[in-house]
Amino acid sequence: MAALSIFCQFRLDVYKDTYLLLVKAYRRVVRGLCNEMKMDAAERLVLEMEKHGRIAHDVCVYSEIIQGHRKDMNLHRALRFFLDEVAPRRRKINRVIASSILQCLCLMGMFSEAYHLFMEFREKKVSLDRFCYNVAFDALVKLGKVEDAIKLFREMTGEQGIAPFVVNYTTLIGGCCLQGKIHDAHDLMIEMEETGKTPDTVIYNVLAGGLARNKRAQEALGTLKIMEGRGVKPTSVTHNMVIEGLIVGGKTDVAEAFYESLGHDKSRENEASMIIPDLYTYTAMINAYCRKDELKEAYALFQEMKQRRIFPDVVTYTVLLHHNPELDVKREMKALGIKRDLHYYTVLIDRQCKTGELEDAERIFCEMIESGVEPDAAPYTALIARCCRDGSIRNADIVLEEMLEKGIEP
Repeated sequence: MAALSIFCQFRLDVYKDTYLLLVKAYRRVVRGLCNEMKMDAAERLVLEMEKHGRIAHDVCVYSEIIQGHRKDMNLHRALRFFLDEVAPRRRKINRVIASSILQCLCLMGMFSEAYHLFMEFREKKVSLDRFCYNVAFDALVKLGKVEDAIKLFREMTGEQGIAPFVVNYTTLIGGCCLQGKIHDAHDLMIEMEETGKTPDTVIYNVLAGGLARNKRAQEALGTLKIMEGRGVKPTSVTHNMVIEGLIVGGKTDVAEAFYESLGHDKSRENEASMIIPDLYTYTAMINAYCRKDELKEAYALFQEMKQRRIFPDVVTYTVLLHHNPELDVKREMKALGIKRDLHYYTVLIDRQCKTGELEDAERIFCEMIESGVEPDAAPYTALIARCCRDGSIRNADIVLEEMLEKGIEP
């Protein structure tokens, strides 16, 4: 703050010959405030400097403000600053501002808006790099438009002459896998290697997980062998993505066998070679056992993870409760300081509604509201369905009316 105090004492009418030096100092002060996450002070300084005309509008400073808000995950403020201070005044936009604001929109789930803003930037001849393009690829993939993403990729590498990097291929390959376009994913992988780019752990993870999700278990496991053969060591993230993919793809038995093959058994002679499962691995396998109705094995794994001091989170407890509503875990969750989330409450409400315990479901719903968790359509829908099954149409109408008043679409 001492630097800020000294900086604010400068007057441009006195120090005209040091204008460039002052601009550099201005940028450094704003950058320092943003790095310290003092975003209010940073914005006040920028607006004050512009209000009095002390320093012209500076694209580097705008970049720092928007990036600061994004890093602080204050996405709405980043977007508001862009819309209020940058876009309407026809300020020059650089690739850092473009990339940051596009990422903010994607993080807010506004994928369509992100893509359209990207196209607007292109029309305005904003200098866009492969990072900006990658955000657009990701937005299109999230919208289920992987073909459009690949077309845009071809425009980037062709018309625009921008050399892609591995992350661009990773985004597109992941999108192809999500859409079940495994042949296209393989083609992109081959193309990338032919251009001299070496696949990294992340892209192998995406491909292996995608193959597993698409019921191509042997190809997924074969990808892990290819990784190792090329000196790329699979990580716990790799194993987690494969296990989850196998479960989603209906290959629970294969997921179980793969998990056992990783050497988690503490009786192994060479414990140094063991791959220790993490929270995500345990939760995925507990879910796998629950899906097979092997609750004894699921609970044994649950106890094992706690013995290894890998503490369950709200997702782990939700998985167990979804398949075994008789478990009393509230006290244990409270002791671990785990806050119950919307999905946790929705599972309980849905279960009580399906078993005809409407009063208990309503009690849990009220408990959820009192705890500060805002409902979405799912718990309301469960309550309405139960009321209708019980012939209580009036109560169903009351719940529906409350839902609509909160702006929640059925």
